[in-house]
Amino acid sequence: MPGKNFGNWHMCWWQALAFCMAGLACTGSAQAASQCAADEMTLFSCDSGKKTASVCASQPLSAQSLMQYRFGTAGKAELVWPPGVTREGMSYGSYAFSGGGGLYMRFVRDKAVYGVFSATVKVGAKRINRDIEGIVAENDGKVVAALRCAFSKGDNPLKVSFDELAKLGLANDDTPQLEIPDALWPK
Repeated sequence: MPGKNFGNWHMCWWQALAFCMAGLACTGSAQAASQCAADEMTLFSCDSGKKTASVCASQPLSAQSLMQYRFGTAGKAELVWPPGVTREGMSYGSYAFSGGGGLYMRFVRDKAVYGVFSATVKVGAKRINRDIEGIVAENDGKVVAALRCAFSKGDNPLKVSFDELAKLGLANDDTPQLEIPDALWPK
């Protein structure tokens, strides 16, 4: 899988994804760090150890929900996109890998792309399932930052299902548009 462009998101995570895609509950078992306010829903939150990226939405979730990508240190978002109430440049999509798959959300700002993802892949000679979650920042088509999520076992940074993303009225990338950088693939 590394080096191939499959496109620009534990039970086992892949089983949880299947339940989520069927419209059943999808929540992590531990509380992850988040940039979201108490009155917002955390759609995705990834703590890389030094920084946290979150996708936050107003509640209740609907096609009118306001959403933002926020990145920074605990309690201080250094980047908020979009800054206002627009949804322009927001999209989501899915990955399909041999023996795995996942979801991502992407936010386009001029030539910059901010993405969050969660996936399960099979690695090694024994084809062992490995979860891979992270944050990607691109500028003019080149990856400028790629961070792997650090989270408690059993907690998934992705807090929303594919079906719930569809209900939010975001654009669906029919062909994946966010590539998982080689450096983040499990070995």
